[in-house]
Amino acid sequence: MSETILHLGNKTIKVIYKDFEDMIDLDELTKIDYGNLYGEAVSISVLLMKLGIMRADAEQYLSEAKLDQEFFAARQRKHIRKIASENGQKYQLQDGSYIKITENSIDEIILSDIQFQQKKKVVINAKKQYDYIDAIFWSANSKDKKLNNIIKGVTPEELYHELVEGAINGMYIKKLEMKYKNR
Repeated sequence: MSETILHLGNKTIKVIYKDFEDMIDLDELTKIDYGNLYGEAVSISVLLMKLGIMRADAEQYLSEAKLDQEFFAARQRKHIRKIASENGQKYQLQDGSYIKITENSIDEIILSDIQFQQKKKVVINAKKQYDYIDAIFWSANSKDKKLNNIIKGVTPEELYHELVEGAINGMYIKKLEMKYKNR
């Protein structure tokens, strides 16, 4: 069970939800099980919610990685400019040569820095992870739209009788007795 705290203005809301299992079969998750259309229909919103949370987490990680990279570059720029101002607007490279400081030369110095390259790789990996989750989210969203077109005007009784118990969309469906028979 996971939880997230949301701060909405002057209100704080604690949201709890069950996590996905450690392994997700994307083919099973994103295809429509025509043998259990009603199970698909009742579980798709939970699937979209979980994927939306994963997507938000991935987007936060990506934003934080970008911010870390930008802060590092800003600190490096400041450091390079300080050293150059003390040396007649020249900066000594690792090979011992000096270059005149310009915006382009500062960019080149930062790009050649090993720590900057590592931070850039973290950003690239975070973007890849976000893109994976984003693709899964939009695939599930497409599945939701298709299900809405396939299943229209279903009565609660039809839904109950056609629903198949079992695992679907990362959750388990179990039929309980209907409370309102023949309203």
